[in-house]
Amino acid sequence: MYTTGTRGLLWRVQEASGRPSREKLIPPARRIFAAADDGRAVILIPTIVLVGWVFLSEGGIIPGALIDRLLADLGRPLENSRVAPVDLEQAVW
Repeated sequence: MYTTGTRGLLWRVQEASGRPSREKLIPPARRIFAAADDGRAVILIPTIVLVGWVFLSEGGIIPGALIDRLLADLGRPLENSRVAPVDLEQAVW
């Protein structure tokens, strides 16, 4: 089980949509996402990452279409990724 951050997930979604950015996933991160795609790993997406995406979109830094793609994917029952809530316990851990 692995946790992704705002930028790593952004780069992954961009690569998957055929719109790679100047920034690239480092090889270990690419292997982890590939393992999740194959069902060999689970990616946790903290809710704060989703909040970060909304702020980046509202600021015109990333296109809203990328958020739409991510949310559509998260709307399906996926075994390889889960949205992980961040509450006070996780925030101060």
